[in-house]
Amino acid sequence: MTQPPPEGRKITVDGSAPPPGAEPPGRDVAPEVPEPPVGAPPEAGPSEDVEALVAERDEYLDALQRLQAEFENYRKRATRDREGAAVAARRELASGLLPVMDNLERAVGALAEHGEEATSGVEMVRAQLESVLAGAGIEALPASVGEPFDPTVHEAIARQPTGEFPEGALTEVVQKGYRDADGVVRPARVVVATPAGPGA
Repeated sequence: MTQPPPEGRKITVDGSAPPPGAEPPGRDVAPEVPEPPVGAPPEAGPSEDVEALVAERDEYLDALQRLQAEFENYRKRATRDREGAAVAARRELASGLLPVMDNLERAVGALAEHGEEATSGVEMVRAQLESVLAGAGIEALPASVGEPFDPTVHEAIARQPTGEFPEGALTEVVQKGYRDADGVVRPARVVVATPAGPGA
């Protein structure tokens, strides 16, 4: 009959007791830490993690700033395009209405020369059309007989030798000119004075 082992003694799997002084496995033994493989990069420390995050943040910030600059350029370009379209539409309106204004002014002048009393109705239509043009930002250029010729707003269609006006002065305004906020829509067509010849 097998005797039980003395108290405090452990029995191994094969039934034999471990040698005296041997510590049973699993008690007060430090666990083994596996060695990193040869050539493996060392793990990043806290400072390296922070540097990586800062670099990533700077990259995103730079991309955002570029995107913001591109959007601002697009906004300015779109604004210029809209303004250009508005100017083109205004000029197109003027090109269609200004000949009508010219004819109305001729009609008013012709009726007045013949003493017609019906000029008031035609003049009313002319004034109404002038108001429509002004509402679109189009107004008549200043051009008066006797003032100096200005090539930026006048178009000389003829020269008239005369001693009545100094050389380069306007002797006649044949057709009114018009302008808008962006410049001359149509220059005034004028006759310019030149020195009179001998015996004039």
